[in-house]
Amino acid sequence: FSLMLKKIDQQDGFEQYRIQHNTAVLRHYGYVEEAIEMQTVQRLYQAAMEQAPNQEYKAFTAKHFATFLLDADDLQQAEAVLAVAIQDAISEDAKYELKSVLTNVWMKKLTVPYDPFLVGELKNTLWEVLQNLEKNNRHAEAGLLLIDAAHIANISESYTEALGYITKAIKFFEEEELVELA
Repeated sequence: FSLMLKKIDQQDGFEQYRIQHNTAVLRHYGYVEEAIEMQTVQRLYQAAMEQAPNQEYKAFTAKHFATFLLDADDLQQAEAVLAVAIQDAISEDAKYELKSVLTNVWMKKLTVPYDPFLVGELKNTLWEVLQNLEKNNRHAEAGLLLIDAAHIANISESYTEALGYITKAIKFFEEEELVELA
C-alpha cells in the first residue's frame, strides 16, 4: 500500500486528486483482497478533498467521505464534514446531495428520547431535499426519502401525515416499477 501512496505523490494536480478519491472510493465500496485500516481510507478522502481542483470536486469527495463515516458509525465526524461542505460555494444540486447524506446521518442519530431540535432540523431538511428530488423527477430517491419523512411524522404523532408520505412513496415506487419497494 505504501508503494501506491508513493505513486500518488508523483502525480500532478487533478491526477493526484483523482487517484486519491478513486482509491478511497474503491477501498470504501469495493471488494479488495488486501485489508486496509479505516484511518488509511480517511486519509485518502481527506487528501483528495485537499487536492480537489474546485469546490464541486471537494463536495463530491465530501459526500463519499461522509457516507464512509456514516457506514463506520462516526456520526459526529460525518456531520462535521457535511456542515463544512454545505457552507462552501457550490451548486444547488451539490448542496442537496450533501443534505441528503446529512439526513441519513441525522436519522441514524435519532434515538429515544427524541431530541426536538434534531427532529425539527430533520423535518425541514428532508422537506428541502424532497422538493429538489421531485423537481428533478428523481422519484425512486424521493420515495426512499418519504419513508424517512413518514418515520419522523410518526415520531411527531402526525399519523395522517405519515400515511400520506407512505402512500406517496408507494405511488413513486410503482411508477418506477420498483415492485419490491412498493
